[in-house]
Amino acid sequence: MEKNIQKDEVVVSTGMSIFDEENDSDYISVFARADKKMYERKRQLKKKGSK
Repeated sequence: MEKNIQKDEVVVSTGMSIFDEENDSDYISVFARADKKMYERKRQLKKKGSK
């Protein structure tokens, strides 16, 4: 990842979450957590110099 940032190459932000029967009533809450993780990762990568 750092090499890709240094070379101005592709860097991908992803987010992943697992359905939790105790806390999730539908897939929307799972997707929302995954989306939140993706944007957190994106912010981290931007701080390292990713575009």
